[in-house]
Amino acid sequence: QNPAHTDGNGVTDRLEKLVAQSPVPEVTAHRLDRLREDPVARDIIDRLSPDALTGLVRIIGTSRFLYHALCRHPDSITLIGQPFDPEAPNHDEINNIADLRRYKYRELLKITWMDLANVCGYERILSALSHLADIVIRNAGRLAGSSKVSVANRPLNEQLVLFALGKLGAYELNYSSDVD
Repeated sequence: QNPAHTDGNGVTDRLEKLVAQSPVPEVTAHRLDRLREDPVARDIIDRLSPDALTGLVRIIGTSRFLYHALCRHPDSITLIGQPFDPEAPNHDEINNIADLRRYKYRELLKITWMDLANVCGYERILSALSHLADIVIRNAGRLAGSSKVSVANRPLNEQLVLFALGKLGAYELNYSSDVD
């Protein structure tokens, strides 16, 4: 199957070649077509660099989870090609669970791109996944300890203690790891 959209700058030709090289070309083509139905996504895709375009096709061809995240937030496509930086989160922008979830998806997209583009070794990917989990857990704890989160309409103002065990404690999380 081919992406059904045409353009004047060769994006369609590159996409067809990349889709054909994906693990399951039919699935990748379908996902790409569905993603390009969104005008925001189509505009961003048509302006991607060749490396970012390769990354996008690899990501949607291998990760159903990230494909669905991109469908919900097509502006996140612009993050493909940017490496994960554990020092970069602006905690002031994470004010609720929805913000935290969106942050997690955006950063996971960056880490997955780093992995699929082979820009670093697997040890760095494991470390990045662990750093991301640590940031998410810390922010979830911060939100749970604030008056913004309540249970049965009562603010949670209890003291919280968080510590990591297992793979997280060793900074060796992989994509399917749970967190102890």
